[in-house]
Amino acid sequence: HMLGFIYMGRTDYPKAVDYYRQALLARPEFYICQNNLGTALMASGRWEEAVEVYEELINKPTYNTPELAYNNLGWSYFQLGQIERANESLQMAVFLKPQLCLAHQNLGLVQKHQKNEHGALRYFLKAIKHCPNYVDPHFEVAQILMARRDPKAKEYFQRCYELASETLVGDRCRSYLEVYP
Repeated sequence: HMLGFIYMGRTDYPKAVDYYRQALLARPEFYICQNNLGTALMASGRWEEAVEVYEELINKPTYNTPELAYNNLGWSYFQLGQIERANESLQMAVFLKPQLCLAHQNLGLVQKHQKNEHGALRYFLKAIKHCPNYVDPHFEVAQILMARRDPKAKEYFQRCYELASETLVGDRCRSYLEVYP
C-alpha cells in the first residue's frame, strides 16, 4: 500500500495500481487501499474500472468513509457522461457528510455541465461555506457572476488569487482581476 502511495505521488499511476492491487490481495478488507486504488484508476483515466472499485466499496458495510467512495464514484460517472448516476452518487456523498467540500464542488460542476447556473452557484457556494480556503469554487463562482456582470465577481477572483497566488488557478484569477472593471 505504501509503495502504491509513493507511486501515486510520483504520478506513476500504473505502478500505483499494481501495488494497490497487490496489497488488496494480501488484505482484501483494506478499504483505504481500495479507495486509493480507485483514485489511481481515476488519475489514469480508467473510469470504468474506477466505477467497479467504488461500487464494490460502497457495498462494504464496515467501510467507515463511504462518502469518499460516493464522491469518487460520482466523479467517475460524470467523466463517463452518466450524468444522472453522477448526480445521485454525489448527492449521497453530501447526504452522508454535508461538509464534504469536494462533493459540493463536483455537484456544482455537474450542474454547470447541465447549464443549470443557479444550481451550480448554489453548490459552489456550499463548498465555500464549508471550506472557505478551497480555491476552485471561488473561481467557479467568480466566472458565473462575471457572466452575469455582477460586480461581486471581483471579490471571488480576488479571494481565489489570495488563496492560490502561486498556482495556475491563481494566475487565471489574477488575469481576470487585471481586466475586470
